[in-house]
Amino acid sequence: VQMLSGDFVSIEALKLGDVLADGGPVDGLLEVNGSAEDLYEIGGVVMSGTHAVFDAPQGLWKRARHASAGVFLRGRKEPVLWNTITRTHRMRVKGDEALLVTDYVELDETPEMLKALTAALNGQKSSNAALLDAASRLNLDG
Repeated sequence: VQMLSGDFVSIEALKLGDVLADGGPVDGLLEVNGSAEDLYEIGGVVMSGTHAVFDAPQGLWKRARHASAGVFLRGRKEPVLWNTITRTHRMRVKGDEALLVTDYVELDETPEMLKALTAALNGQKSSNAALLDAASRLNLDG
């Protein structure tokens, strides 16, 4: 993970409050069971297939399993996977090349997203329908 100094450190070495290259501090660190996750390698960085990564050749955010450079690591399992929660929800990581990835949260919560998720928690809508409703209200054109 690229730090404000420009240096790269392993994700396991991060501490709460560390400041990343984009100026955003690390607000949370997650150590999760990775034994059931399908793993992919992109540019020398290993991540779960569901992790969001910026697919530079296509200019789009994609899940690692759908990224143009994603290579499925058939049979490889890691007992522990690491992730972060950052103020900006973005990190530069480096293996053989630098990549832009999201943190665990990915996006700031909006009132619409929270309302839809609360409705799903209360059984008023399925989780998928609630998320689709919230996404349809986002202004994706900026």
